[in-house]
Amino acid sequence: MEVREPNAKYLERPAYKQTEVGVIPEDWDVSTIADLANTSSGTTPSRAQAERYFGRGNIPWVKTLDLNNGSISETEEAVTPTALAETSLQLYPDGAVLVAMYGGYNQIGRTGLLKIPATINQALTAICPDVKRLDAGYLLRALNYRIDYWRSVASSSRKDPNITSKDIREFPLALPQLAEQQAIAEVLSDADALIEALEQLLAKKRQIKQGAMQELLIGQKRLPGFAGEWEVRSMQALGQTYGGLTGKCKTDFGQGNARYIPFMNVMSGTVIDPAWLELVNVASGESQNSAQMGDLFFNGSSETPEEVGFCSVLMHEIGNLYLNSFCFGFRLHPGAKANGLFLAYWFRSRNGRKAMAILAQGATRYNIAKSAFLKLEISLPSEQEQTAIATVLSDMDAELAALEVKLAKARSLKQGMMQELLTGRIRLVPSVAEVIPFPVQEKNAEPARDKPHNWQINEAVVISVLAKHFGSEQWPLGRKRYTKLSYLLHRHVERQAEGYLKKAAGPYNPATKYKGPEGIALRNGYIRQHVRDQFSGFVAAEKIGEAEDYFLKWYGADVLTWLKQFRMEKNDELELLATVDMAVDDLRRAGSPVTLSAVKQIIESHPEWQAKLDRPIFSDANIERAIARCHNLFRD
Repeated sequence: MEVREPNAKYLERPAYKQTEVGVIPEDWDVSTIADLANTSSGTTPSRAQAERYFGRGNIPWVKTLDLNNGSISETEEAVTPTALAETSLQLYPDGAVLVAMYGGYNQIGRTGLLKIPATINQALTAICPDVKRLDAGYLLRALNYRIDYWRSVASSSRKDPNITSKDIREFPLALPQLAEQQAIAEVLSDADALIEALEQLLAKKRQIKQGAMQELLIGQKRLPGFAGEWEVRSMQALGQTYGGLTGKCKTDFGQGNARYIPFMNVMSGTVIDPAWLELVNVASGESQNSAQMGDLFFNGSSETPEEVGFCSVLMHEIGNLYLNSFCFGFRLHPGAKANGLFLAYWFRSRNGRKAMAILAQGATRYNIAKSAFLKLEISLPSEQEQTAIATVLSDMDAELAALEVKLAKARSLKQGMMQELLTGRIRLVPSVAEVIPFPVQEKNAEPARDKPHNWQINEAVVISVLAKHFGSEQWPLGRKRYTKLSYLLHRHVERQAEGYLKKAAGPYNPATKYKGPEGIALRNGYIRQHVRDQFSGFVAAEKIGEAEDYFLKWYGADVLTWLKQFRMEKNDELELLATVDMAVDDLRRAGSPVTLSAVKQIIESHPEWQAKLDRPIFSDANIERAIARCHNLFRD
């Protein structure tokens, strides 16, 4: 099957216009929050009657510090029904958007989207959108994207600049049609979910590393193959200290043929970053202590004892390198039988930090005397075990670094998506002129057998065939059901299901709705939308035979037969299968054993999946049954 390239006949470049909020599509409007929503504020019940208004309160009460520029499902404080009855507090519904008015530039404009009914204090304005004209999720992202707007309207009648409820009501908003608002909000919500999942995973991995450091560095837990007693050794027995650069003035820095390790490079990580070095002028023959591979570096003073003695190790061979004057170095004796990386991890562990804090002396500023440092005693295993422990911890650091890069990319991608979507440069709900149709197939013609097809067309065909075999006039095929079926199909055929996200209803691929497949299937007459009573979804249309021909060519009759085993399955069962399989796939990719507890941990670790474990369909027995069934279905 051949798909024609976009041309003037099929693709029309949307027109744009200049407005007070910038350049936006011609078919978007500009309105204010006042025109699209009701706004009001809250109060703080009297703290003098804390027991009456706050004691054992069960009604969430939102303050500025509860705002997270995202969803709000819990609050630090709660008020009583008496407070709601006797004060000017109002109970705002799920879906209200909150904006902070006070607290200076670091606070004003912070937002939150209520996922629970809640009250608010007087520092916030609650925006309750007209749901027929304004989507709350879209409003939240628009406010977050234009956070700098508040700087142009903030007043400083007090110490810190503030905004008013009037400023919020007058906030100008680029306004696409409601369907496009909802599409934009859902795509950005998916981006938020990815970022949140990465943040949670990163926090969990950091906790795991901290636990491993605590156990491995003191011998509480031994690596396989190692045994025997550890030996107590003093730092003086292991090596000697040396000072950083001396006799330098301001003009010596930022130029020259030598480099030095800056103070913050030592403070920031266990291993010196070789890309974070600065120039210094060191004359030939000048008496300075050079830094060498394997050396340890410590900051020798700080304003608090807890911040003294942070350690970093140099793991690269770098010539003509020196140390900043605020730190001191430590070089191991030849044959010391000590691993520098192990020591650096030890000094950054709980025990190491406690030892250095004890050594710190001073009143307003704390210092470590090198003589006291050299008397410090450390319990060390064999050099081989030190190296093995350092390698384990270094591998954990590498994994954390990779996750941090991935998180930074996800945040950057989301920022770019906000810029493109909230200004209409990218459209998620295309006009008819933007749709690239299938070429018309001659009657009785055989479908082409060797032409390439793209993902959108492939999914349009999949959705269409699912609508024929799993939908009917009485029971049209809904999006929730076809998404689970398409997930299972791709796992069966391709061994993986790309593009599916962990959503509340299970694996979900938003691109099938917003990037064309549904629209292509509808416009080519393969499916049509159908509503019966409260049920809505898709059923086969007059050209379904054409889509089925393509499906049989690409996938074969055996795949269609395989799919039919799910015809009588309830949606809950399909959700269980797809969710458990996605969790199992995560475990296999991570090289972890597939167990009931591991699958439950995956489900529990994702914010949109946590609630599943409270449902009967996700009982331990059902999850175990689903694990076994997925193994039989996919033979991974």
